[in-house]
Amino acid sequence: MWMARIIGDYGFEEGEDFRTNLFKSTGGRPRKDYLLTLDTAKEMAMIGNTPKGNATRRYFIAAEKAAAKMAS
Repeated sequence: MWMARIIGDYGFEEGEDFRTNLFKSTGGRPRKDYLLTLDTAKEMAMIGNTPKGNATRRYFIAAEKAAAKMAS
């Protein structure tokens, strides 16, 4: 599953960066939901090699530049 691979590759920790909920099966495999912290969700969005990941990176770069400009 892609989520388990991302969690392992980037060192996210259960209880700190995310929590899981396991739901009983109704005939197929049990379903496992991941509840991410906001910071973890942001990081995962930024590492994604997708149009949404690219847009997220551009947003945070622009926000950082605006914050730096306001601070000076």
